[in-house]
Amino acid sequence: MKNADDWFQAGMRAVERSRGADHHSELVSDLEEALEHFDRALALQADHAEALAHKGLVLAQLERHHAADPVLAAAIARNPDQAHLWRARGRTLASLGHQEAALGAWDAALRLQPHDADTLFHRALSLDALGRDAQALAAWDAMLHAPDGRTVHLPLQSVHVLTGDVMHLRALLRRALVLARLQRTEEARAAFAQALDAGARELHGPGAPTEFHTALGSSEEARAAYRAYLQAHADDATTWQCAGQAYLISGRALDALAAYEQVLQLAPDDARGWFGKAEALVQAGRSHDAVAAYQRSLEKDPGFLGAAARLRVLRDALVTTTAPTPSPSVRWRVMGHDTFARKDFVVRDFDSRSEAEAWIEARERANEKTQDEALRDRYWIDPSP
Repeated sequence: MKNADDWFQAGMRAVERSRGADHHSELVSDLEEALEHFDRALALQADHAEALAHKGLVLAQLERHHAADPVLAAAIARNPDQAHLWRARGRTLASLGHQEAALGAWDAALRLQPHDADTLFHRALSLDALGRDAQALAAWDAMLHAPDGRTVHLPLQSVHVLTGDVMHLRALLRRALVLARLQRTEEARAAFAQALDAGARELHGPGAPTEFHTALGSSEEARAAYRAYLQAHADDATTWQCAGQAYLISGRALDALAAYEQVLQLAPDDARGWFGKAEALVQAGRSHDAVAAYQRSLEKDPGFLGAAARLRVLRDALVTTTAPTPSPSVRWRVMGHDTFARKDFVVRDFDSRSEAEAWIEARERANEKTQDEALRDRYWIDPSP
């Protein structure tokens, strides 16, 4: 008959299996099994500290934050000197929107491990979310001065950056956004320029941090620094291609269009340049012009399936919108709240509520993959005449 330690060890074996899971469903299944084993251990020995701690950690990993919080709090009461438990509770509290309480958890973890970059990063995130810009700036500086990585010289000071480390790149960008909010214009522009110099490849890759696109969309200082960067690479079609995509993601249709025009000046037969131009035209509301650009993309590369699919969808949409239908009496406006700039903005108007809801659902699904829960932009529908 198994005792509490046996069930705990069975749970740990399930946790270990989860680390080699090939699919998300396998990961969840392994962690669910681990939870069952930890619960069996705790049923036999309620004060089994390790089973309690790992139950809290697994619940947090499964993003069951309401359930994880009291378990982690109980585990910390038994083992207050475990920094990883304080970090896990900080993440859980932040995910629940309890940023003030999360700060207490981050501070407790830092008392145990003063230079832990992950803790410093998430503490700064919480201050960011609370809108305490001056404190957030100091927190980002503390994180970037953590004694790991190489020194990169910024105006007025030096910071340590791990080359290629997305967390540090995100910190550089968030620091720049804070400087912009504090209206320290020149410092903000220099900080954005430093982020570009430190991680241009990561910023232009498929896993680019959302802070970069947020900065382009909300900060003139970021756009000014980016324009300077682009001018320094003015003869590189690939750089302009990346810029077009970045501007599109940021909702800067006209800037994206200008970038793709640069691509086509340097490489007139680039099918993806024409495709990007078409995408920018659609975003700018010039759908009829976009049809011609998609067609040019297909002329350059007849096998370009993405351009063919987008052209087909656009033509179908144009047929629908040009058909003689009664004008709707209500337009459904999607509004957003920019977490970084802390202001509301208009996304666009839709002809029906279902279209507006579909747009919001798609955007929120995309944000779930790339943004911290407590810091995601929010969207809602505001019907307007």
